[in-house]
Amino acid sequence: IDGSSGARLFELPFTTATAGRASVGIEAPAKTPRRWLPPNLDRGLLKTWGLSLLLLLSAALTFVAAWELQTNDAIVVLPDVVGLPYQSAAATLSNAGLRVRPVAIARDNATSGDVIATVPTAGTTLRPGREVLLRVAIPTGQLAPRIVPRLVGLSSVAASRATLEGSDLLLGEVITLHLDTPAGIVVAQSPAATQVVGEGSVVHLIASAGPRPILTFLPNLIGLGSAEAIELANLAGLRSDQLVIEPVPSSAAAPGIVLAQSLAPYRDFNRDGAVLRLLVAQASHGSVASGAEALHSAGLPALGGMSEALAREEARLFDVHVNYVADAHLPDGVIGQSLAVGAVPSDGPLFLTINARPVRVPRPEVEVVVRPLAVRELGYLWFIEPGIPAVNAVVYATTLEGERFEIARGEARGGGRVEGTWSTEYRGVVHFELELNGSPYGTRLRSQ
Repeated sequence: IDGSSGARLFELPFTTATAGRASVGIEAPAKTPRRWLPPNLDRGLLKTWGLSLLLLLSAALTFVAAWELQTNDAIVVLPDVVGLPYQSAAATLSNAGLRVRPVAIARDNATSGDVIATVPTAGTTLRPGREVLLRVAIPTGQLAPRIVPRLVGLSSVAASRATLEGSDLLLGEVITLHLDTPAGIVVAQSPAATQVVGEGSVVHLIASAGPRPILTFLPNLIGLGSAEAIELANLAGLRSDQLVIEPVPSSAAAPGIVLAQSLAPYRDFNRDGAVLRLLVAQASHGSVASGAEALHSAGLPALGGMSEALAREEARLFDVHVNYVADAHLPDGVIGQSLAVGAVPSDGPLFLTINARPVRVPRPEVEVVVRPLAVRELGYLWFIEPGIPAVNAVVYATTLEGERFEIARGEARGGGRVEGTWSTEYRGVVHFELELNGSPYGTRLRSQ
């Protein structure tokens, strides 16, 4: 067949010999396929073996991947770098595989450039690549100036902290005092608002703890009639809604007699937040029985609020075990019993929790001596770092109440010093500050 005629060959026994020509090929005899498996091997069994082998291989790969992940799951224990220069601390953490972010903190009493704290703290377990915050001490005069925000009047210390963080400042000591303003209100701050300080400086606060509580006390009401006990409680300032009268069965006292009181006698307590619970003996029903018979018939009474002696008397047939606690916020006497009301001795041992509040130590009398007004001479001194050109220097004095006075003005230059005295009748502590060309410089001095 002429290959140039364009005839196409589809599965015919012809083989092309030369371009443009076709020759008849001789069909080779069919070859018998080679057997790789024994003829009697079941192909279904072969498939089962193959699937099992595949699952086994998959499990092995999963185990290897998990082992590889576990062995590569490294951790780093944060070393202690506090006190080291920043460069050394940063190199130590970098070599441990951690990232470092420095934050300048105003500290005049620490060596400049030293690490004063880390976030998180030393010993924390971290993953490689985690960021560690290094707080680095920088003198106040070398930090970016920040204006102290007004915190007086804010409703909480948390709000003050958030405001300070927004101004790149830190919250320092917080003193709480009992004042007529609501609890939590900030009433004073140091440094004062609008004062210029270095970034990271500390601002101290005074916050209100609310009005001072009105204290009162009760006499010993045990053994009195309930009416007399209520009258004495009213005289102590307790309202009727602050009194809880609970009748309890008792064979040791006449009906209506107070067996126990929740507020200890002759101990001060807050009148407005107190609740007085009185356990009063109730009338017996039926014939008078012995203590054992009465206990078996009525069962264990409610012992809450009773003194230890009275509770032991009421539960004298039980195996009593006592656990003592000292909590100033809970009433004296029994505050817990393991067996329910109505229990009998055969129910098992009785465990009582008894509160014995710590005895309040009286506050010592403070003798106040008022000294006559006198003029004080308070001195200040700063050394100016060499190399600083001539600049305008201004010295300020600030009282504890936040009053700020300009007390000296002049020219200063590197290698010199700024010193002088300030005459004042003010009795409290005074802080002196130096500004060079309007920026804080050096340490904030404190008068003696």
